[in-house]
Amino acid sequence: MSDNPHSSLVEHKEHNIKDLISPYLRRWRIILVITLLSCILGYFYIRYKIPVYESKATILVNTDKKGSSKISELAAFEDLGIFDQSGGTVDDQIVIILSRKLVQKVVEEKNLNITYYSVGGKTGLTRKPLYGDRKPFKFHANNLQSSVDLIIEILSEDEFLISSYNESEINKKVHFNEPYYLTDSIYFKINDLRKDIFKGRIFNVRFRPSKFATGTFLPRLKAQPVNKKSNSINLSFRDESPQLAIDFLDELMDQYNLDAIADKNRVAANTVDFINDRMRLITVELGNVEDSVKKFKTQRGIVDIPIESEIFLENESEITREIVQLSTQVELAKFVLDYLKGDTTAFQLLPANLGLEDFATSQLIEKYNNLILEKGRALTFSGPDHPRSINLKQQIEEIRKSLRNSLSNSLEINSIQLKSLQRQEQKVNSRINKIPEYERIYRDIMRQQQIKEELYIYLLEKREEAAITLAANVANAKIVDHAHITGSVTPADLDIYIGSFVIGFLLSIGIIFIIKTLDTKIHSLTDIENEELPSLGTIPQAEKGQGSLVISASEKSNIAESFRMLRTNAHFLLNEKNNQQLGKILFVTSTIAKEGKTFVAINLAMSFALTGKKTLILGMDLRAPKLLEYLELEDKPGVTNYLIDDSKPINNYILRSESNENLDILPSGAIPPNPSELLLTSKVNELFVELRAKYDYIIVDTAPMGMVTDTLLLKEYGDAFLYVVKAEYLDKRMLSLPKEIYQDKKLSNMAIVLNGVLHKFTQGYGYGYGYGYGYGYGVVRPKKWWEIFKKT
Repeated sequence: MSDNPHSSLVEHKEHNIKDLISPYLRRWRIILVITLLSCILGYFYIRYKIPVYESKATILVNTDKKGSSKISELAAFEDLGIFDQSGGTVDDQIVIILSRKLVQKVVEEKNLNITYYSVGGKTGLTRKPLYGDRKPFKFHANNLQSSVDLIIEILSEDEFLISSYNESEINKKVHFNEPYYLTDSIYFKINDLRKDIFKGRIFNVRFRPSKFATGTFLPRLKAQPVNKKSNSINLSFRDESPQLAIDFLDELMDQYNLDAIADKNRVAANTVDFINDRMRLITVELGNVEDSVKKFKTQRGIVDIPIESEIFLENESEITREIVQLSTQVELAKFVLDYLKGDTTAFQLLPANLGLEDFATSQLIEKYNNLILEKGRALTFSGPDHPRSINLKQQIEEIRKSLRNSLSNSLEINSIQLKSLQRQEQKVNSRINKIPEYERIYRDIMRQQQIKEELYIYLLEKREEAAITLAANVANAKIVDHAHITGSVTPADLDIYIGSFVIGFLLSIGIIFIIKTLDTKIHSLTDIENEELPSLGTIPQAEKGQGSLVISASEKSNIAESFRMLRTNAHFLLNEKNNQQLGKILFVTSTIAKEGKTFVAINLAMSFALTGKKTLILGMDLRAPKLLEYLELEDKPGVTNYLIDDSKPINNYILRSESNENLDILPSGAIPPNPSELLLTSKVNELFVELRAKYDYIIVDTAPMGMVTDTLLLKEYGDAFLYVVKAEYLDKRMLSLPKEIYQDKKLSNMAIVLNGVLHKFTQGYGYGYGYGYGYGYGVVRPKKWWEIFKKT
């Protein structure tokens, strides 16, 4: 344990950070390639992207119902009801502006359901929108109700090739101004080719019905109040064509004002129509009266009435004037009442300002017309079944009923007064005994004529007033700022490159994290240390073409130096035993087969032999012996034969190595049927006693511990145990077996040897005690430039 706890904590923290970062640093090629690909994609996006522009405008809407400031020249028309209609709240006006109905009017007015694109190159990757004066030609459709996406290739000044993305049957050469029929009644044609369009140019024309095209414009249109207390509305629209963005907002504001003016003109227009109908009827009646006067005078030869009768008729004239006034009111009341009783006038506007003297009736007519207009607006945005529409309908019915009652009452009262005046007139007439009968008949006719004339003149005045009202209506919104381009709203090139780099980097980190999470193989000593197992060293992965014996007196390769380092570490491990006179026995085992325990045993034994020590390689893997195969020797009798046959001494089975005079080999021999029982015999003890006395170092190649218990049966003979773990082969979860053996002390003096470590995992670790190999010892071939991208 370290004497400085703080220093140990710092080293542990640095070690954890290094372990966290090292998997990503080892895979720097993945990060580099993915980040580079992401930046390349960003470049192509910048290369082929079409910038999007934003236009903005500001309008001031009139929402005040009472007390709002009005132009002084129009103040005289207030009594006609021109300015008594409320424009609604700002939110209501925003709903109108963003309505599908209004946007569709803009689309239809500007033909925005037809879009033109210039297609660049054969791949068609570059597509630039064309609008206004930049349109290459004009597209006309007749009765076309479905969308078409056409490719137009200019062949000459008179001819083009037409094809379609979504209609395979459209592929034909067509002349300009020549209709192309889809059916007998559905066709389209292209004309007015621009003179600067040359042969070979390719264009894309997209036609969509206006109701479908409207759906593509609505999401790009925004409207919001300048602030909570303001009646101003900011409008914005985005499109790939800056001129289209400007034209769209300008046309939208025009259509909004036209819609508001049309709404206001409905009352005045209905009043004019009503007055015209009444005047046509009175003209006929007035003509009949004038014919009666002419006929009366012609038949009786009357030219004038005697002047002397004027004195007697003064009282009658006063009464007659009052009768005329009352008759006018009665006739007007009858006209409006007849208009209400007609089925064709249901839920239509009533004529206003006719001159009815009954104030309550005039107020009801005004309220009735306001509700009719409000109901019309409600139907536009909600529908007839909406609760608000139903409520308005009920209110209209109630006011209509009240209006009939009011007119009936007024008519009855005026009729009673009229009858009273007529009775007074009869009394006066009875007193005019000297006036000839002809004079009385003539006055009756003239009275009827006077009534019709006054009514005609009155209606004529009201018609002029209604016409002035119709002409004096102004727009509901004032344009504060016309549409203008504020700039491109697409990301800048630098932002795209930075975003591409960040996305590529994060994506590569994510991929490496997934690989790291799914990877359960052992790679480096870090995986061993995480299980708190002792490690003696690492053996790098052998290069292709190397044999099983990689160490010799003249060999200076990395793997040879690693076995020399392993020999040094094993020497210290073996010296922990007290008996220094007898040979040292070092067992080499593993968890499963093919982890390189035989490879490690052979080369470790050779490394001891190179120091001049008498060394023996003992093959005790009786189940699957590989010792002679690795040494490229033929099968020979060995340990199994010695344990079964008592007639031959052990020396008869020991082989001399041709590689080094200090190295001997004792193979396992024939595979016995009962290896475990054979290893429990007394001759095994005799074998190790005899070999220990004869050799300085005995390297024992035993069976894998994860498969059989042979190694545990021989553990009492070993001075130390090397547990070989192969990198990139053994699953981390299988480290539980050596961890259990180490913690339970089933094998004494045990240490892990990590075999087959990739070069990238050997950096900074070293062998056993933190010393890295290769400080001038190993001969390392320099890599070619392209090999840095190869997986080592």
